[in-house]
Amino acid sequence: MKQGRNISFYIEIVVMLIISVMVISICAAAFSKAEAHSRSAKNLSDAVTLAASGAESFLASETIEELFSVLNEADNAYVSDGVTAFYDEDLNPKADGIMKMVISWDEEDGFVKAAVTVFRDGEKLYDLETGSVKEAGR
Repeated sequence: MKQGRNISFYIEIVVMLIISVMVISICAAAFSKAEAHSRSAKNLSDAVTLAASGAESFLASETIEELFSVLNEADNAYVSDGVTAFYDEDLNPKADGIMKMVISWDEEDGFVKAAVTVFRDGEKLYDLETGSVKEAGR
């Protein structure tokens, strides 16, 4: 009779261990997924911040040269079919940064339409379009 109780006790312990391991696995997976979502949200928030800054710089600049000089704080920008500027993960200007902002524009009948696109490690994160009535020659 004592032998039967011992076996039942050991089976109960094994079942509890299996259930505990399953619960721990589920919690670890949930925390891992939450961390990935948090990183994605931060990247998107940073992209929105850069795009808004780029759009404001575009609207405040009268010429391509002026826009370039505003964005080129640390030799992090160049002009080629628009203005491209690079930033590090803390959004500081950096020539070999992982964040890239491209501002391109088209003019039609005195209306200048700009597209601001932000990339991180080559992946497009955010697009923003803005426009302004400006003089030709932007």
